[in-house]
Parts: sequence; structure tokens; C-alpha cells
Amino acid sequence: MFYDRPRKGRPITETNRIRIDALCDDAMFAITKGLFKPNIHLQLAIYLLSHTGSKEVLSVVNRLGKCVSYAVTQGLLTKLGGTFKSTTEAESSISTANRRISNKK
Repeated sequence: MFYDRPRKGRPITETNRIRIDALCDDAMFAITKGLFKPNIHLQLAIYLLSHTGSKEVLSVVNRLGKCVSYAVTQGLLTKLGGTFKSTTEAESSISTANRRISNKK
């Protein structure tokens, strides 16, 4: 990217790269008025909801602009749960089919 080497020619450290990416994500979130949702906002919301279980904590952090809303988080978790469930069901049916095939031999 354009920030691989600063003007003085020193390479950017991993810590600074993380900070730069976080600032860029926050800027994109602010410029698009919340239409662009950075990964860190989604991850923080899932983390807070799973560890505190509190809608109020999530709402406070959302009002500060650091994570997505409770409704978006619930929708995301529902979609992830459906994806996980369908993947698990597919793996289960594949292993059942494999057992049937191996039993026929």
C-alpha cells in the first residue's frame, strides 16, 4: 500500500501498521456515516455481547461509535449460526454417506 515506506525510508513496524489500519477504518466509518462497517467494530460487538451478555453495554459502546448496534450484532450472529448449522449438517451427512459406503464394502 501507499504507506509501506514513510518519507524517511524506514519500514513501518507491525504496531504502527495496525494503528494506521484502525485509523483508516474509523475514517471510512465516519465518512460513509456508518455504511462501511469495519471488522473491528463487528468483532468488538460480538466479543462484548458474548462476554457480558448485556444489551446496555453494547448500546453504550455503539453510541461512542466504536461498535455496531445490538440489532446488527444479533443479525450477524443469526447468520453465522445458520451458516455454522448448515455446515455442520453438511459435514454430518457426508460422514454418514461415507460410513454407508464403507459398510457396503
